[in-house]
Amino acid sequence: FNGSALDMGFYTNESRLLNYMGQTDVWLHGYWSWDWADGYARVEGIIPKYNGSALTGVLTSNKTGYDYADKSRYAVMNSFSDLDQPGEYYIDRPNGVLYLWPTSAISEVWVSLYDNLITTSGTNHITFENLNFEYARQTAVTLQNGVDVTVTGCTVMNIGYVGLVATNLTNATISYNTIAHTGATSIDISGGDRMTLTPGNIDVHNNVIQDMARWNRCYKPGIAWAGVGNSIRNNTLSDGPHNAILRLGNNHLFEYNIISNFCYETSDASAFYTGRDWSAQGNILRYNTIQHVRKNQVTVSGGTVQGVYLDDQMSNWQILGNRFIDCEVGYFVGGGRENIARQNYFQNCTLDIHFDNRGMNWQKATCAKGGLLEQRLQAFNYQSPPWSVHYPWLVNIMSNYTCIPAFNVFEDNTYCDPTFIDQTEDTIQSWQSSISDNVHVCLDDDDDLTPIPAIIPTQPLKNNVQGHNKITITPH
Repeated sequence: FNGSALDMGFYTNESRLLNYMGQTDVWLHGYWSWDWADGYARVEGIIPKYNGSALTGVLTSNKTGYDYADKSRYAVMNSFSDLDQPGEYYIDRPNGVLYLWPTSAISEVWVSLYDNLITTSGTNHITFENLNFEYARQTAVTLQNGVDVTVTGCTVMNIGYVGLVATNLTNATISYNTIAHTGATSIDISGGDRMTLTPGNIDVHNNVIQDMARWNRCYKPGIAWAGVGNSIRNNTLSDGPHNAILRLGNNHLFEYNIISNFCYETSDASAFYTGRDWSAQGNILRYNTIQHVRKNQVTVSGGTVQGVYLDDQMSNWQILGNRFIDCEVGYFVGGGRENIARQNYFQNCTLDIHFDNRGMNWQKATCAKGGLLEQRLQAFNYQSPPWSVHYPWLVNIMSNYTCIPAFNVFEDNTYCDPTFIDQTEDTIQSWQSSISDNVHVCLDDDDDLTPIPAIIPTQPLKNNVQGHNKITITPH
């Protein structure tokens, strides 16, 4: 839109909004201030010729979370007058009527009734195998506070919010599942004790994960992760507007994943994202393929999208043997330290590696004595065992080139792009980091590149655990 913010809305030269005068329950969805934060707002009123001008004022419920910014993107939702083509619907809430214009002839319509399908707590030694879960309004499967829990060979589709939540589990396996078409996150895991650095040993492998964040568009990834000592490997993730893998923790392993087509409608974002916490140490990202990470919309708040984003001085990652194919930026180091990038391959990226020193300038307060990064370290008593044993380099971090992006390594990488890194060797060395033995080599043919996975269809499955029965499993 165009114009400045009102206290409870905005004004615009978009005259089409006058069509919504007199309509109730019209909503707007937009990237109102930042292109990494979306929100919904109900239209509360339309004011023609706002303040005597030719502009239209739009009063809203002010539920966006951020102020309205000039030229931000938005879409109108649930307007009866806009129900004019197949694939659209309108909800008349006061009368309990759904108007649906189907894309083709249909013999049945599924309407979800239950919020959640399966919830366990304190349940141990249990396996869910070869089950289909569909049409939960909220989360399909929630597993919490358990030991020896397995979910394998299942299909989770058409879910209103999260597909699978696995919280505070130990020795758990999530494998060979298909999870697609979720309103928010596909898989959300946490396990292990960060204070004692005890691993959770959750193994997430060989899953196919597609089309997440259909309702909440940002920070709702294919896999959200937290805790200590878990692994995410051999998964295929594709088609999300924002992140594929997100969050932070300690001593996690990410390997042999294929990540395709993310961040297409956002900016200052990445397929693999973590940031702003020096307590998150000891993680490894190796042998993954990250491809097709580019915007396909015009964004207004600025920023690139990248394959891997170590944001806001995130540190102590090993980035080893990965392939970055067709990314706006392949690997982004936002002022962090002790990150190792070795034997990666870059092709068809606008910029292979971005490296900056934000802790020495605009983000100096974050890494200074008493700043956010030290506060997060102090929460774990980092100068005493077990932290001082696992991460001895942290003990003196506040006096060892503090705020300088020191001890990063860029070596033995190959690239097939004009620009490998956006800093000179002298600058990198002045920041106490190193760069060496990176060579320009191109693969001979496209057969060496990983194709985009096929999209899983959205039609209903048979023999599903669907939204007409809720199962609650009690502890034993």
